[in-house]
Amino acid sequence: MTKSEILITLQGWFLEKTGQEADPTSRYLETTGIDSFAVIGLIAFIEETFSIRFQAEDFQKEEFFTLNGLAHLIAEAADG
Repeated sequence: MTKSEILITLQGWFLEKTGQEADPTSRYLETTGIDSFAVIGLIAFIEETFSIRFQAEDFQKEEFFTLNGLAHLIAEAADG
């Protein structure tokens, strides 16, 4: 799956959960109003949908906090 396809999938999740589109370059925690429980749901969705597992250090990376960054992390994990 390409980064663009991953991004579209992530944006679809945000639209379904929040009723609004998420800017791929903005920090989604600050712009979408999702809470920590929703983040856990997002992580579960990503791991199940893309058959990856995040490592503890992934949650500390700046990339984790934007949709573009998440798409990059997912693509890397899927390739690796």
